[in-house]
Amino acid sequence: MKGVMRQTLAVTLLLLLSAGRMWAGNINVKGNVRSTGGEPLPGVTVVVKGTSVGTVTGIDGGFVLNGAAEGSVLVFSYIGYLTQEQ
Repeated sequence: MKGVMRQTLAVTLLLLLSAGRMWAGNINVKGNVRSTGGEPLPGVTVVVKGTSVGTVTGIDGGFVLNGAAEGSVLVFSYIGYLTQEQ
């Protein structure tokens, strides 16, 4: 892609396995997404890979994703940045 700036997301998962389980192996995931320079990134899409379960980061780069299955892969995407899986 010519002229497209490619950067990577620095993803910080503050709490990967929440103590508050919902049902049958589903968990809540809470985290914060920042640029490699440390700036919060609002508007990053966070989706459980292969599902429609997802959310978007807030103004502080924080997110809470409810109902992810244990062991799921999260996909982080943001315009102008490389998509990252965690």
